[in-house]
Amino acid sequence: MRQIGRVSLRDLLYILFRDKWRIVVVVMTAFVAACIYLAFEHTIYVAESRVLIRVGKEKLSGIEPYAKDSYNILFQERGQDIHNGIELLRDESLAHAVFDKLRPYLQPEAPPEGGFARLKYEAKKMWASVKETLYAPMYWFGFKTRFSDEENMVRALRGSLAVEAIEDTDILRVSFGWTDPQFAALALNTFTSEFVAKHIRVHGNATSEQFYIDQIAQKRKSLDEAEAELTMFRTEHNIGNLPLQKELLLKDITELEARLREVTLQHEEYLALLAGVDRSLKAGEEWLQTPDFDQRTTLDLSSLDKQYYELVAQRSLLATTYAKDSRELVSVRERIASLREQKGASLITFFRLNSQAIGQQKASLEQKLQALNQRLTEYNQIGLQLAELERQQNVNEQSYLAYRKKAEELRISDELNAQKISGVRVISEARPPVEPSSPRRLLILGIAVLVGLFLGIGYSAISEYFDDTFRGADDVKRILGTELMLTVPKFEPRER
Repeated sequence: MRQIGRVSLRDLLYILFRDKWRIVVVVMTAFVAACIYLAFEHTIYVAESRVLIRVGKEKLSGIEPYAKDSYNILFQERGQDIHNGIELLRDESLAHAVFDKLRPYLQPEAPPEGGFARLKYEAKKMWASVKETLYAPMYWFGFKTRFSDEENMVRALRGSLAVEAIEDTDILRVSFGWTDPQFAALALNTFTSEFVAKHIRVHGNATSEQFYIDQIAQKRKSLDEAEAELTMFRTEHNIGNLPLQKELLLKDITELEARLREVTLQHEEYLALLAGVDRSLKAGEEWLQTPDFDQRTTLDLSSLDKQYYELVAQRSLLATTYAKDSRELVSVRERIASLREQKGASLITFFRLNSQAIGQQKASLEQKLQALNQRLTEYNQIGLQLAELERQQNVNEQSYLAYRKKAEELRISDELNAQKISGVRVISEARPPVEPSSPRRLLILGIAVLVGLFLGIGYSAISEYFDDTFRGADDVKRILGTELMLTVPKFEPRER
């Protein structure tokens, strides 16, 4: 093995010049191999078409009147529409439908005329037989599945189709590659037309119009029954405007409660006055003062008070002349006691009569209040029943309107389907391509030359690395570290 510490440009040029023919042979071998590959490789022509996925009837039929700030809800679904279109184009059932349309154009290829073309045909046929023989054990052991000729052709059609979305647009770029440019354009146009038809079928309405007609009649009947029941309920309970009636009733209850509180206070006041007078009569002999109350003006006891004060003055006058137990003073005291009893009886009678009258008024107000509260309770119960009836009417009305709307959408959708109107448009049909898309011959040949150069130079470099032959005095000095003592020239043997 050569111990090379440093490789100079001279060494590299020496290696390339020494092995130039070897490198040329390797490059030519790679070039010829690439030419043979290109000679037997199928020439693929790619036809292209563009399909626009826009908002169609299948989306607009379900869009409600959005608020101005909610328009972006619709545009958030555009990416989903694009992906749905891509999946429909890649669907296997679509490939089967295209195969049925293209079946007359997919007949077995006849052997070509001409020497080289016939040679290519026979070579490909033989290679197919070899591949079938090599794959046979894999079929036997279940590593591969054997498909029918029709299934293989469908798989070939699907494999030749390519779909991609153009960024920032609603357009799909659809391409189809085949060896025949006319067939490539025909197959791609068949794919796009079948895609449009399938898009209409997928987004079509599976429900019949008669179903919605029956549902509309049923919902109309339910709505009429709910309205009739609501009207009967209002008439039976004499309900015009229930909230207003409840408001007026609450106002009456509030006023009645205020009046009842006032009457209750008056009743309690008279009972307290009655008890006070009774206690005063039993407590001693002092003169009863007329209490201060609201209806004092209706009770006039001033004459009794006047007689009392006159008797008191007379008693004082007689007390200076007569003895305490004299008949005159006793008579005056008896008259004072009689006046006191008379005033107490008058007060008791007045307070008792007024308390009884106010008690009856209080009882009447309580009965009225109880009746109003009972009526309010009935209004609340009626309100619940009325709310339930109104809710049922609203539900039936919304359901009825929803079915009418769906029926109209179905009618419009059926008309659009009949005219084959959809949200999908083929904006450019495929045309037979003029130039092949693959194989890229110049690129393959260039790569083959570069690979040949790489292999040739690599082989020369490796062989040089493992070569331990000294090429000159410089190699001896550099590698062994000593001077060259003797050089023996190479002599060609002479002929005798």
